[in-house]
Amino acid sequence: MGRGKELTPFLRGRIVGMRESGRTLRETAEALHQPLSTVKTTLRRASIRTEGISQPRSGQPLKSTARDRRRIFFIIKRFPDATYAKIREETGLELSNSSLYRILQDFNMKHWIQKKRPLLDADHARARLDWCLEVRNWT
Repeated sequence: MGRGKELTPFLRGRIVGMRESGRTLRETAEALHQPLSTVKTTLRRASIRTEGISQPRSGQPLKSTARDRRRIFFIIKRFPDATYAKIREETGLELSNSSLYRILQDFNMKHWIQKKRPLLDADHARARLDWCLEVRNWT
């Protein structure tokens, strides 16, 4: 366990079980390789937990629904040159850039904006093909 990591329901159950079997707080902490403060807090909050699962955290409710997030994802797939402003315009949502960034990270979309490339007209494409055919046998 690292600092700030949440205990699993199984480990919480073991802490409660060891305490109910008559072990001291210190013995429980040493046996499970947990800090004494973690054992105390777990036992103190055991009565408010259902099956060892944490209570919901407080905080600002999300401004976007799952449907909004999927819509943002499809906009990015459809318009790879879309900016945050264009995404907001298309969806009608009032989300900050950081909120949009987090939503796109959930879909593993990082650096989605397409690279700027020169447009090729028919003459340029033909010239490139001719050059490739000319040098294809170079060693």
